[in-house]
Amino acid sequence: MIFMGHWLRHTYWYPDFNLRLFRLGSGRFEDRLVHERVVLDGTAGYLRNDLIHEDHRPISDYVLRLNRYSTLEAQEMLGMREANARLRVASSFRGDWAARRRALKERVWYRMPFRAVVRFIWTMTVRLGFLDGRPGFIFTVLACWNEWLATAKLYEMRVSASEAGHTESK
Repeated sequence: MIFMGHWLRHTYWYPDFNLRLFRLGSGRFEDRLVHERVVLDGTAGYLRNDLIHEDHRPISDYVLRLNRYSTLEAQEMLGMREANARLRVASSFRGDWAARRRALKERVWYRMPFRAVVRFIWTMTVRLGFLDGRPGFIFTVLACWNEWLATAKLYEMRVSASEAGHTESK
């Protein structure tokens, strides 16, 4: 991940093992609003070299995208409590890397208070994010802002749903 012309070695999920290339018809995306996972009919391999992601768009575009993603993330968090029949890959601490990551996110991370603060401290200290300099700091603050926005939007959605329920019962 190249951000503001700097390779983020610490503040991003490097190395990021997301499936990027697969044969048409050999996989499908699960039905999620954000952070979809490809479900393969078969096994996956790994590239020998890094796949470089360099986005030259301005931060204002990135902020717009974070605003959109935080809304979708809040809707996903709200929808976790609802029973639905959408195609979803079950999260599991005993599954593959993606399933374990999903389990950690859904069963621990979403329920943790002060996620934005925890993410900032973890990224800057445990992941040594300070070594990525100013671009890493900016990226981390934006990622934490995204966490905070998703939390605030989830709260807003719950309050709106509660108010709508009170209105209907009157």
